[in-house]
Amino acid sequence: MKISLGIITKHFNTLEPVDEFLDNASKYNHKIYSVIIVYSHSCDFRLVENLKEKVKIFLIKINNAPQIKQQLIKIGVSQESINILLDCPSLKKYGVVPYGLNRNYVVIQALLTGSEGLFFVDTDVYPKVLVKEGDEVKGKEIDFFGRHFWK
Repeated sequence: MKISLGIITKHFNTLEPVDEFLDNASKYNHKIYSVIIVYSHSCDFRLVENLKEKVKIFLIKINNAPQIKQQLIKIGVSQESINILLDCPSLKKYGVVPYGLNRNYVVIQALLTGSEGLFFVDTDVYPKVLVKEGDEVKGKEIDFFGRHFWK
């Protein structure tokens, strides 16, 4: 099954937590087909190159995704619908992107590239659960993908 990770961020400037999720998948024998990174402001392209050594990467900048728009036109989606799904005038005017619009880019890219399952991963989430041990609360790694998808 082709499983993809969807990452939504303003600035793609760290491999955390993407690396942790890829390592977690590998540790528990789950294959990740691709990572779809949607960003709105900046990207450290060296990090993207680093990730490409591990997994297929789709990198998309909000309001600058002509390849997605061309594919949608090719399969018969109207220009009006594409504009509704992908255009973000608030990014240029206010520097913000509605969360749903970010997700549209990830979901559409996943569908267009054959993903069969999609996990959205926020940049402040890790493949761990919090457990209390005595007086301390610690992060305990779990089989993130197995817990969420295969059971």
